Parts: sequence; C-alpha cells; structure tokens
Amino acid sequence: MDVNAFKNISFKIIVHNLTSRTDSMDFKFNTIEEFLDGGCVLKLPPNSCQASHSLMIGIFNDDTKITYKKFPTNGNIPEAFMVITGKITNLNNQDKEYAFYPTVVFSQYDTNKWDLILSKFKKRQDDITKLVNKIKE
Repeated sequence: MDVNAFKNISFKIIVHNLTSRTDSMDFKFNTIEEFLDGGCVLKLPPNSCQASHSLMIGIFNDDTKITYKKFPTNGNIPEAFMVITGKITNLNNQDKEYAFYPTVVFSQYDTNKWDLILSKFKKRQDDITKLVNKIKE
C-alpha cells in the first residue's frame, strides 16, 4: 500500500460574501468541512454570513504561497484552482462564539474541477477503509 495515499489532502480558501460585501481571507481559519455533490459545508468566522447569503469562494491548492488582503472585485483569481459562486441554504451556528458552518449550494462553478476534488477525497476515503479492513483481518 502506498504511504503517500495517506498524506493530508487540503485546500486553502478565501470567501467574499456577495450579500454583505465582506471578505474572509484567513487561509488558516477558513476550511471546507464537508464535500457535497454541487456544494460544501464551510467553516467561517462567526457573524461572517447568514442563511440565504450569496458567496464567492476561491479555492487554492494547499501549497500556494499567495495571500490576499481583499477578495478581487471581479472574482478573477488566476492563481486559484477554482472560483465558485453559491448560496447558503443552511447555517449551523451552534458554536457561534467560535465559528459558523454554512452549507453552500453552488450556482456557478466548473463541475469538472469540483468532480476532481470529490474524486480525490473519495479515493482517500476508500484507501483508508481498505487499510482499516486489512488491520481488522
């Protein structure tokens, strides 16, 4: 079994709230918590969004060294792996002192790139499941 199959897969993200016109630019705080078909669940700073808000999300490979102080106004980010526009359909703010967890349904995105991300994570999960099953044998 390939040891590299268990290296961490991650992406860096920045977020522009199109509704409130605010940015969340912290690569260390912003994360994709759950991958969905045509959407995702994010972790964002408290009070950075509300249900029904529209977001623009820039997704970067984890090894990017580029930083932004402000989200590019036209959403054109050539260094990004992909840029997504979506709407918050659900907001989990039970941990509102620390973070908000919005569910975002995508409306504009490159489906091929998103499918590539999903397949990487699915393959990783399958590899982990195989390893766990071997250990159980």
